Amino acid sequence: MENNNKKKAAIAAVLYFLRTEEEYAQQMGEQVTESVSISTQDLWSYSGRQTQMVMRNMIAMKAFPGFKK
Repeated sequence: MENNNKKKAAIAAVLYFLRTEEEYAQQMGEQVTESVSISTQDLWSYSGRQTQMVMRNMIAMKAFPGFKK
């Protein structure tokens, strides 16, 4: 009986959290869509920079044996 009540309380808490997040997203949705405009070029350049940073981190952690700077 006690486990059943705990499960019900956990499910109710998750549903309440999801509902409040959804309401907040609806309220903020108009403001966000107006202020954010990302072009395809921006996404490609971001992806390239991210890939370079990952490679540099792997080199710094010496993930590639025998690699010399």
